[in-house]
Amino acid sequence: MTSRTTMLPSQVHFWDRWHVRRGATGEDPLHRELRQRFLELMPAGERVSVADLGCGQGHDAVAFAAAGHTVTAIDFSPVSVEQVRRRAEQVHRSVAALCHNLAEPLPFAAGSMHGVYAHLSLHYFDDATTRLVFTEIWRVLVAGGVLVFSVKSTDDPYFGTGDEVGPNMYCRNGHLRHFFSREYLESLLVDWKQEDVRHCRGRYASHEPSAFFHVVARKPE
Repeated sequence: MTSRTTMLPSQVHFWDRWHVRRGATGEDPLHRELRQRFLELMPAGERVSVADLGCGQGHDAVAFAAAGHTVTAIDFSPVSVEQVRRRAEQVHRSVAALCHNLAEPLPFAAGSMHGVYAHLSLHYFDDATTRLVFTEIWRVLVAGGVLVFSVKSTDDPYFGTGDEVGPNMYCRNGHLRHFFSREYLESLLVDWKQEDVRHCRGRYASHEPSAFFHVVARKPE
């Protein structure tokens, strides 16, 4: 591990290349589990508005649309957003896909979302930006709305590898990650009703083992 103060490589460029060269199937067991958990928490038989933050190639967004919900999927990778649109068109599902950086205010009105979902998309920012992201999620959720997300944990094998760029933040092979401890999660969710904080181990889009937190939190009524 080495310290680094120079400019970080472009993460948009990194993810554009990743989506072209690799991508994800959306069928990793832990990924399916998180997606299903979110769907189970949405009102049964009711069409509600949900947001998929850092939507990747749209596997989750399309599944939410197939369940009858109004879906807005956002990602800062133009390649990703185009792939989401094509995937939705191929299965005749309506998904609004927007190119947007989560470090900026979310493009939704206050109280406009019944659910917010973020699979491995909230662990790329420094502490100040991360807290702003969670503040924005709180703003756009209705009272009683649900946030379901996953993040890399400090038990992950990649924790501590690459260039150290901030507290619990490392850039390895051009890929920036902020690894979360349970204590850090608790500090982010202090005002939320925490329904489940689960530590998981498995694989995602790789043969390498990983460690994650899967979290279900609710904005109080």
